[in-house]
Amino acid sequence: MIAGVIHTGKDKWTAPRTIRELQEDIYGRGIEIPGDLQTLGNYALEDVNDYTKEELLESDSLLDKGMYLEKTINTKEFLENIKKVYEKIKKEDYEIMNEVIRIALSGNMTAMKIEVFIAMLNGKEGKNMLALKERIDAEFRGHREAGRREGRKAEKLETAKNMLRENIDIDIIERVTGLKRKQFM
Repeated sequence: MIAGVIHTGKDKWTAPRTIRELQEDIYGRGIEIPGDLQTLGNYALEDVNDYTKEELLESDSLLDKGMYLEKTINTKEFLENIKKVYEKIKKEDYEIMNEVIRIALSGNMTAMKIEVFIAMLNGKEGKNMLALKERIDAEFRGHREAGRREGRKAEKLETAKNMLRENIDIDIIERVTGLKRKQFM
């Protein structure tokens, strides 16, 4: 059996490339390693930095497509690059790539937006779903803003009542809170 390492870091792989080099490094530090590790051979290394983005995108390998996406810098570039990947992969590979998208975008987008994006990539009524998502987002924003306004009004009312208890002049309370006296008296 051969162990495999896929390196997707920004810089080239600098660690030992063979088990023998690794063993020599460990022995050089005076560290004892178990007997079964002493008999291991080499491992296969794939370093994303050995390929250009174009080579990875044009490759027939789905793994190479994943490494292509690893080279993206930010979410915006990822979204652009994933569209290019979908143009190059087979339909039977969509589900695997859909899962990659869910994982990669989970910290940057809501689950609903991710699913709409995936549906668009998979050619499933994306435009209609996007319009629906935008309406839902707008409605949610409207409810959230209404809640904030109610919260601010409640804070002002509480402040006005506290000021009234402290015998602060009613005209001052109105000016400071922006409320009318009938609202807090």
